[in-house]
Amino acid sequence: MHTRRLSDIDGEFACGLTSVSTEHSSKKLPPRKITVNKSCPALNAYVAGLCTIPSGSFVMGDRAHLDESPLHTVRLSKFQMGKTPVTVGMWEEYVRITGRSMPEEPVSPFAGGNQINKWWSMKRHPIVYITWDQCQQYAAWASQMCGIVMTLPTEAQWEYACRGGMKQTTYPWGNTFNPAKVWCSKSKQGDRMTTGAVDRTSNIMLDHPWRLVDMVGNVWEWCVDWYDPSWYRSQQATVTDSVNVSSSPKQKITFVDGSSDKGALRVIRGGSWSDIDKGFFRSACRMRDFPDNFSHNYGFRLVVCEIN
Repeated sequence: MHTRRLSDIDGEFACGLTSVSTEHSSKKLPPRKITVNKSCPALNAYVAGLCTIPSGSFVMGDRAHLDESPLHTVRLSKFQMGKTPVTVGMWEEYVRITGRSMPEEPVSPFAGGNQINKWWSMKRHPIVYITWDQCQQYAAWASQMCGIVMTLPTEAQWEYACRGGMKQTTYPWGNTFNPAKVWCSKSKQGDRMTTGAVDRTSNIMLDHPWRLVDMVGNVWEWCVDWYDPSWYRSQQATVTDSVNVSSSPKQKITFVDGSSDKGALRVIRGGSWSDIDKGFFRSACRMRDFPDNFSHNYGFRLVVCEIN
């Protein structure tokens, strides 16, 4: 494993998208009753606080960015989403029960190299240094503990929830960037120094129509989809509950440290505490990384697609 920050894609597709399936955990399942497991109170609290996202249609994408266009209408079934990213306290609970290990303590790659969450002491902060594969393992464990199917959100679910019923606005709150509503860098990249507590009262959007917190800012969030820059131009992108779970064009990635790699990528969304580019906090912004990669600013949240 390695920690690297994405710089840019500089290669052409090595293979095309071969097939698309809408089969993942958002498929229709019989509603199941939640099991209250006394051994994991943090997970129980997370599930009890799930936000209901109503079924509906929305216009996905942004004309100004090639991999976010064309604009297209997507219809989604009702689902529920974690109010916040998964926290350090929730991950420690998982580690205690399963016998796994905590990730190494994250260190900022910016000036000073300070520890972002020393000794993992800030329990209400998002867990970071987590790969896509580890998120999937956590979701499977959480599903078993609670008796419901929990998974990473699809890219369409994520953007629909982020917009909160707003029309084609740039940010979840409107068309003008508002730093008071997002945990991000202030005047230079990385100067926020650390992640933010999910229950803080400053630099946070507390008036989201569906009660969600930190949909933009704090940590980038893994989605279940493979990343395909031409996905929005495919017919499959417009089907109900659209999701790309088949494959991703292999692409060459060049990192800030000069290293590079080539392979299939997963989608990440939302921008983070260490970012200053306002474009990262747009509802439509798409980014990507290898599923076995991790970073000081990568986290995740979970969704439930059928629940009593």
